[in-house]
Amino acid sequence: MASTLPYLFYNGGSDDLFIEWEQKGIEMLRKSSDLDPNDLMAKTLYLGTSAHSSEYAEAKKCLSSQLSSLFPNETAVEIYFKDI
Repeated sequence: MASTLPYLFYNGGSDDLFIEWEQKGIEMLRKSSDLDPNDLMAKTLYLGTSAHSSEYAEAKKCLSSQLSSLFPNETAVEIYFKDI
């Protein structure tokens, strides 16, 4: 969330602070992906923070087929991931 919506983590201010929070979010996603390479959600979110690659497209495709089991009942999270 910090990488996607960094402005939620500080009270305005400089562009440097925005970039700092965005980078913290990206680093958290990278660590999460490294800690559990089989976590498709973490991998997809991390890959989505950089230039979109074929690896990102494949991860999104695999994740989309698992969303209904990960987030049943049309939750806001499931709807969000279906949109991306």
